[in-house]
Order: sequence, then C-alpha cells, then structure tokens
Amino acid sequence: MPMAVDVDPLLHDPLTGLPNRRLLEDRIEIAAAQAQRLERPIAVLRLDLDRFKPVNDVRGPRVGDEILRRIARRLASSILEGDTVARTGGDEFTVLLPDVRHEEDAAKVAESLRRAVAAPVFVEGEREPVRLTATLGVAIFPADGHDAESLLRNAENALHRAKALGGDSYQLCTPEMNRRAAERLKLEEDLRAALAREEIHVRYQPIYRLKDGSLSGFEALARWTRSGGREVPAEVFVSLAEEARLILPIGRFVLLAACREAARWKGRGAGPTVAVNLSAWQLREPRIADEVARVLDETRLAPSRLMLEITERVAVQDAELTARVLAQLRGMGVYIALDDFGIGYSSLAYLHRFPVDALKIDRTFVQELRPGSRGGSIVAAIIALGHALQLKIIAEGVETDEQAAFLRAHGCDEAQGYRWSGPLATPDVNALVEEATV
Repeated sequence: MPMAVDVDPLLHDPLTGLPNRRLLEDRIEIAAAQAQRLERPIAVLRLDLDRFKPVNDVRGPRVGDEILRRIARRLASSILEGDTVARTGGDEFTVLLPDVRHEEDAAKVAESLRRAVAAPVFVEGEREPVRLTATLGVAIFPADGHDAESLLRNAENALHRAKALGGDSYQLCTPEMNRRAAERLKLEEDLRAALAREEIHVRYQPIYRLKDGSLSGFEALARWTRSGGREVPAEVFVSLAEEARLILPIGRFVLLAACREAARWKGRGAGPTVAVNLSAWQLREPRIADEVARVLDETRLAPSRLMLEITERVAVQDAELTARVLAQLRGMGVYIALDDFGIGYSSLAYLHRFPVDALKIDRTFVQELRPGSRGGSIVAAIIALGHALQLKIIAEGVETDEQAAFLRAHGCDEAQGYRWSGPLATPDVNALVEEATV
C-alpha cells in the first residue's frame, strides 16, 4: 500500500507532497510583487475534481487517496519549471503561473490541466479505471486582484461559474476575458489550419540605396490571408505564431520561398538580395545553420544574396548561443543584420561580440525625424556608430520625402518603407526587378 509522502506538514500536503495553501499564498505574494515591478501579469487557477466524493465513498479512502496522488503527479508534470501546483483542499488544487503574457496563455494551461485530469486513472487492485473530470477558475493579476487573497477568491468565483455551466470546463474571472481568450484560441486553431491550407504567403518590400535611388534588395515578410481575402494584421499574426510555437514551420516556409524567389531575380551584378527574419525559436534550433545551407543549395542562391535579420531582443536572450550561430551563418557567406536597432538592448559590447554586417534603424526613430529633434540626433548617432564599425545602415519605415532626405544627408546607406513601396506580391516584384535592370 503506498505510503504518504514524508514532507514538512507546515508547508506541504502530507498525502501528495505538493505545497499547501500556506506556501502557495507566500509564493503568490512574491510573484505579485515581482509582477508589479516588471509590469507583467500572473495567473492563479483553482481546480476542482468533479464528482470525486461519490468515487471516494464507493471505492473507499485507499483508492481515493491514490487517485489524488496520481492526479497531483499529472498536474505537476503539466506545468513549467517555476510554476507551482498546490493541494488546497480535499479534491481541490491551485496552480500559480508567475509569468504569462496574456489571459489566453492561462486559458491554454487550464485546458491542458483539464485534459490531464480526464485521462483514466488506474489503481492497483481495481478492476476498472476511474474516470474523472475537472472544472477550473482563472484569475489574472492585476485585473482580478493584487494579492493572494483577492486572486484566490476571484479564481474561486470563476470556478463556481464554470460549475454552474455544467463543469468539465474552465472560466476566466470576467466574461470579457473569456471572450478575448476564446477569440485568441480560435485564431490559433485557424492559424494551424492555415498552414495546411497554404494560406500563409510571402510579400516582399523593396530596399533602396539612398545614394542613387537604385534597387538593392527586398525584405521577405510572412502574411496570412484568410479565406474570403481578409488579411490578418501582421503584428497579430506574427505574435500569435511566436506564442503558439508555429513560427518554426512558418519560418522554414518563408526562408525556402524567399530564397527560391530570389534565385529567379536577374539584376545588376549578382542581382537583388533578399532579407529574411530569424525568430528566437529558429535561432535556438540545433541545426539552423545546416538548414540554411540546405535551402541555399536546393535553391542555388548565392549565400551573399541572403541577409538574415535578428532583433536585438532575440540576440541578447542567449548571447553566447547567438554569437556562435551567427558566426556559423556568416562563415557560409550569408550576411547578418541586427534588426530594430535602438529599441532593445543596444550595447557596444554586443556589437563587438556579434558578427553582424548591418544595422536596421527601427521605424520608431524614423517617424520622429526632424532637423534638431531628439529622434534625429539618435538616428544620426546610430549612423555614425555603425559606419565607425564598418557596418551598413538600413532605415525602416520611411514614409516621407523629408525623412528620406534627412537619412541621405546623414549618410544612411539604404532604406525601405511606404515612401517607395509597401510589401509586394511576386508578379509586382518581378516587374520591379526587370524595370531596375533596364
């Protein structure tokens, strides 16, 4: 017969070994204080086993205790390191998520926990497995409370509302949160289906040399056009793909499509370059350099015509890994650009450490370009710094003649934006390349 877990009963539940309510409340208070400083949300989830009492009454406390131990292990294995699952009642558990981006992230965890509970529980000596369901309530800091007491209370209120709706489900604290979470989860499901339906496609924004106005290359940008011709805003689509970890298949698709398209361009000299963004998930792929090499070989595109872009924020997440991967890519002859420069973690140390060929000035600075303005001074300084390090400088988001003139006057090498063109479909790109070679 399984023995109870030997733990400190002041802080842990003796039956399951999980933290008890006292330890949980301490952790919620600490997480809330950190979240307040970092201006980020946390989530508290209350989970109740549906109809556990009848099972416990019929099968006896031995089986009931074993079920609780097994459910506890399932819940603990369903959360990330740094999260907490506690036993806070007879058949009630509470989960603390100290780092969530959106309420739909907590909703996804709630659904994962609900499914974990729903799997059959096999208990030694019992002929039939036990099948249970779970109901959950979710509260989000700071919208639903600023301390452990209020967050636990509001998660409990959401739990009761889910029970009233029939159980075996979850509810967030407010109907508006439930609506937003449901919309986000539906959009994620649609994105997964879109990959199979080939609704993801690539558009190309031209990049021009400011010195003479000639075409330099294009930036490849993933786009999602849903059935009926409605395009999902790029910022929504890319953010969702990152969070759902769908950015890897999308990134592979864009890299292959862009290199294949660029290999067809016939321009002056070697032809226009193509710039492709690398996400944080792609950068962490163990064989990303091999994948890029395979794509270049398959499409027969010269490495010097491919520029891979990473943002500052992505680059500094793991500086050692970034430096190693970029060195491999650059060693192949691929060009490297540091994107969104100036809004992340700009540092001379990183510029010295990372093998990059170009800096892309973020559009937020370009929008503020005026003679004598603070934004203008920052852009001029970035250009001077980049040139001192023998880096090419590319400005993003140029929309007016005045912005282009300012950049040209201060020696910026290249620029892109609606001043010249938005992202183009393949036929328009081909026409532009042909026109540029005449």
